[in-house]
Amino acid sequence: MTCGRKRWLDLAEQAAPAENAYDPASVLDQAWVVQALCDGDVFYSCGTHLLGEADVAPAPGRIAEPERFGEWLTTMDTTRYHLLTEQPARGARDGEGFRISPDAPR
Repeated sequence: MTCGRKRWLDLAEQAAPAENAYDPASVLDQAWVVQALCDGDVFYSCGTHLLGEADVAPAPGRIAEPERFGEWLTTMDTTRYHLLTEQPARGARDGEGFRISPDAPR
């Protein structure tokens, strides 16, 4: 993602008050990750690999439900934040599911 000087300074200002490793995760995500790119009917993030973690995508075909698009974006954001902050020892595996709450759809 391309950022101009003002954008980088704004991001640095957002990250400055960080008190722990979790605080700057959303700023890093904003700086390096494209939330959702589209290739046909498949959406996926791009750039999380620059932060050392996997990019994410909803299950194929599920994003085609337009009434749930906002929910999928939230799930993708939450998944990326989880990967960046929790850094699971075994990482993320292809096809692995993630829910933003126990009763949310996979």
